[in-house]
Amino acid sequence: MPGFGETLLNVLDVEVGSKIGNMHMAHVMLDSGSEGTFVREGFAKKLDLKGRGVSASITMLGGAVETFDSHVYDLYLKGTQPTMLHKITALGIDRLNSVGSVDIEKIERMFHMNNNTLQRSSGTVDILIGVDHADLLRGETLKSGGLIAQKSPLGWSVFGGHSTDQKRRKVLNVQICKPVELTDYWITEALGVDVSNDHKAINICESEEAEMIESSCRKVGNRWLVPYPWAKDPANLADNKGQAVKMLKGLENRLSKSPYTDAYGSQIEEMVDLGFARKLNQAEIEDYKGPVHYIPHHAVVRPAKKSTPVRIVFNSSNSYNGESLNDYWFKGPDLLNNLHGVVLGFR
Repeated sequence: MPGFGETLLNVLDVEVGSKIGNMHMAHVMLDSGSEGTFVREGFAKKLDLKGRGVSASITMLGGAVETFDSHVYDLYLKGTQPTMLHKITALGIDRLNSVGSVDIEKIERMFHMNNNTLQRSSGTVDILIGVDHADLLRGETLKSGGLIAQKSPLGWSVFGGHSTDQKRRKVLNVQICKPVELTDYWITEALGVDVSNDHKAINICESEEAEMIESSCRKVGNRWLVPYPWAKDPANLADNKGQAVKMLKGLENRLSKSPYTDAYGSQIEEMVDLGFARKLNQAEIEDYKGPVHYIPHHAVVRPAKKSTPVRIVFNSSNSYNGESLNDYWFKGPDLLNNLHGVVLGFR
């Protein structure tokens, strides 16, 4: 057990959970020397948190830089006021410091505190809160010898001492790259054509769908993997092979009468080369037992574009037996600007 001649880190036990609850006790360190806030990935997994993908880099003593993929999580901490939760945003990291046990009763007597005023246990730190959440680092302080007791919004904690530890400690600098906002890929504002500062109101259903779609996305290497947001069981989709074959033959007939046949074929080959599509062999077709539904595609001709005069569009709104693939997906919120607002923007 460390003596009071050694340095005690500013650690306390706090109930922490996700937006929907699922509260667990966590070892929380308050660190005014840290510019960022961090959560141990193992603890985030325990809370079943769904983070947002980011890239981060660690600069270690000597200047060595290590880049890694991580997640940013939203957490909710219970404070001294039972009905109030403190929201923090933290970067996931594999491990944080560990703290040993101390004689809590002895410290409470030093500061003339009631029993169980200090909630501090030994073990691995789960969350480190830095100055980016400075409101949680403030509070009344008391001094006794080399120790400081602090009453932060999360509760009483104790830290300090006269360190005689001359061991060289690891110094790290962590830099978080700008989180990737997936909506940048489909909102018009990302193209620099925003016509209004008004935010479109979305209902609860749209908000839940958007959160579900975003939380299911994950970064694989340098690409984002976005799964299909199924709203209905795809097993109920009808096999529309006959319709798809007829539409393909019609497309071939139209292309044969236009100068864009080779360009269309090149677009298909490019999708294969990039790994976006591949041709199934007969064995795969026969062995597959899941639902089957074909998405027809057609050409959008853009003569002004010399490099890509033809663009291939897959029509998931194509209807067969009164249903389309779009009917089976969550749509999320409509992020396009209202047409009336766009027109007014040109006044």
